[in-house]
Amino acid sequence: MQVLDAELALEGGVVERWIERPVTRFERKGSAAGRGTTNLRYRRTG
Repeated sequence: MQVLDAELALEGGVVERWIERPVTRFERKGSAAGRGTTNLRYRRTG
């Protein structure tokens, strides 16, 4: 997130998980181990 936030041509940040995004096997394994997921969404400006 630090790298993306430092890029002036991008804007965005942490967002709620959007319903259309499937849960990955990697996420399910992390969740089962008690770890959370952070969803990021960035877009190029200009």
